Amino acid sequence: QGKNDQAADVLRRAAALAPESPAILFNLGNALSATQDLAGALAAYAAAVALQPQAPAAHSNRGIVLRDMEDIEGAMAAFATAVAQDKDFVEARYNLANCYRDLGSLTDAEDELREVLRRRDTYAKAHNALGNVLSDQGRPLEATSAFEAAVKADPANMAAASNWLSALQYMPGIGEDHLAAAHRDWHTLHTAEIPPRPNHPNTRDPERPLV
Repeated sequence: QGKNDQAADVLRRAAALAPESPAILFNLGNALSATQDLAGALAAYAAAVALQPQAPAAHSNRGIVLRDMEDIEGAMAAFATAVAQDKDFVEARYNLANCYRDLGSLTDAEDELREVLRRRDTYAKAHNALGNVLSDQGRPLEATSAFEAAVKADPANMAAASNWLSALQYMPGIGEDHLAAAHRDWHTLHTAEIPPRPNHPNTRDPERPLV
């Protein structure tokens, strides 16, 4: 129901009654993370994995909190643990790739993203992230192809579509008509998601007194 504060209170009581339950601690971490109590969430996840070390989801969620706290190396270690415990955990592998990119390890990021896509070719976010990594490496043709794959996998993904439009600017042989058509297509698909500019009722007279 989105009542994360109340959920966290209930789960705290549950954890006090059953302190040896990793499932309760894991859910407590999720609730605290949703309330932006990152330190509390981190402590709950740490307690959960201490009780049950083989817990890929808990390690992965712990990594998400650490990344939000800008502890990129700690997050990378948590995601790597999750992936080591579950080779097919594509969300954790995707987040691990983003950590590599954050640290400038672009080859490692590319390798992880290609491994994600080998396991789930329709993962639009991974195609988009691969495009960003390839663009960072100065490989615009491959980046454009990755962004195009992201748009094909998820036509509603505005970020991927915007990256694809940007990458097209650097493609050899792309004419103005092609670019204009691509931008019109983007406009048709995505402008409904952009809120309209507010209609401010104030007078627009530049000589009006400031109040």
